[in-house]
Amino acid sequence: MPSSSQFARMRQGFGEKSPEAKAAINIHDFFTLMAVRIVLAQLKSHSAEAHKELMEFVDRNSLNDGDKFCADLMRESPRHKALALRILEVRSSYCKEDFEWDNMQRLAAQLVDESNKKLMREYLLETSNIEKDK
Repeated sequence: MPSSSQFARMRQGFGEKSPEAKAAINIHDFFTLMAVRIVLAQLKSHSAEAHKELMEFVDRNSLNDGDKFCADLMRESPRHKALALRILEVRSSYCKEDFEWDNMQRLAAQLVDESNKKLMREYLLETSNIEKDK
């Protein structure tokens, strides 16, 4: 197991942000996407006009940067500002109360293990076939 100083040197290759910080940014943007989907589902059942407005905005604007998306939505109109504030509220709630962090960690570890095994099997199969062809 690498020591803490070895980990610090390893992180230098990632720039000023650690891999965990970069992952947190991606998850933050994912929470915005989820909040938009939740708000759209809520609007669909009781405010067709607001649903249409938000859908049109989503069609014109990228959700790759969640904060930029929400900032741009706030600037669109007073009605859009209210939608943006609702998205921020849902994003925070989803992150703190609904997202299953332990489950994500378990699933990520499982995915890594399964992917590693699959890739190694494929590699071993390839190399054994190459050896047979010689």
